[in-house]
Amino acid sequence: MSEQEPEAAIEGSIGQSASTSGLGDWCPTRSGTYSAYEPQWNDNGEWRRVPFEQNVKGLGVAAPLVCGGINTELGLCGYAQAMALAWWWAAVAASEGKNIEVRARKFRVVYDLKAQEVTETPNAGIHRAAEGRPVE
Repeated sequence: MSEQEPEAAIEGSIGQSASTSGLGDWCPTRSGTYSAYEPQWNDNGEWRRVPFEQNVKGLGVAAPLVCGGINTELGLCGYAQAMALAWWWAAVAASEGKNIEVRARKFRVVYDLKAQEVTETPNAGIHRAAEGRPVE
């Protein structure tokens, strides 16, 4: 496996769709595909996931800048993060006298994020600031 990071495979689009009955306009949507990675180590011929936590209270591996939230939800990493974790796992194994093989398993991530305004109740989003309750 090459030690250079593969080319980014990010494709996306931003657009709006027509409204439907009872609902308002779509806000700009975001969709696309990209590559994400899982750090793995070879345990006697069986590839296993390197155990890690994603940046919990400043500890663990930081998510990459692009699509990091989606990666966190899926338990995946950017290439650099996956290889860093894999090599960290190899270093831990070496400290115990073991020699292991590591890799970053590649995944194709497809996402389609949408949000649409709900218009069924005309004043649903209006609140009286002093009373903290919705306008009737």
